[in-house]
Amino acid sequence: MIDHGFCVSLYVTDPNGLILEFVVDHPDVAKIDAEKRTTAHADLARWLAGDHTSNNHWRCPLAPGARPARPRSLALSPKRGRQ
Repeated sequence: MIDHGFCVSLYVTDPNGLILEFVVDHPDVAKIDAEKRTTAHADLARWLAGDHTSNNHWRCPLAPGARPARPRSLALSPKRGRQ
């Protein structure tokens, strides 16, 4: 499970190897959407100019030296007898 700040995602792998993502939006998703719509152009310009600091202040900050989590697939066991 990954907390992206604006949503929480659960990644799983089905028996056929297909990776699925289940997402639950943040309770304030409408407020977050409205804010991001007003800052999108400025955020992109800042990023393209080389400032790659996060604009996602809903995500919990990482501890010093920590790396962001990567999605992990959770292998599900295929049904017995299935080939």
